[in-house]
Amino acid sequence: SLAMISTASWSPECDVFACIRHMQTGNLPAVWRELARSKDGDSLLFSLLALLARELRLLWQLWAGEKVRVHPNEAAFKKQLATRLGPAVLAECMSTVMDAELQVKSGRRSPSQSLDYLAARMTDLFATGRVRA
Repeated sequence: SLAMISTASWSPECDVFACIRHMQTGNLPAVWRELARSKDGDSLLFSLLALLARELRLLWQLWAGEKVRVHPNEAAFKKQLATRLGPAVLAECMSTVMDAELQVKSGRRSPSQSLDYLAARMTDLFATGRVRA
């Protein structure tokens, strides 16, 4: 039946949280696979920007030694990540998120161009743990 066919071809939308986890582990192919599942790149970009900003704020707070509520399964990983990245890379990550949003809102890039830039740049920053000149 038609209902069964549509169910069989169903694929879930992009999991933004999985996408961020892949960025944090430096797994760019997995980031691209996750992003490719999205049907609406515009809303995906803005959801990703908001969640990345939240995640970066949390990492900054962990780096600064503030008491932050983190899921117990992720606490050690996030603390290690924040320590490894340090303030310069965390600041560059925050700047990248703000720049990706500004580029779209100012009309300099399309949402899909900005999403591509954001995915590649953030994954590189998380993976290398350093800012390139």
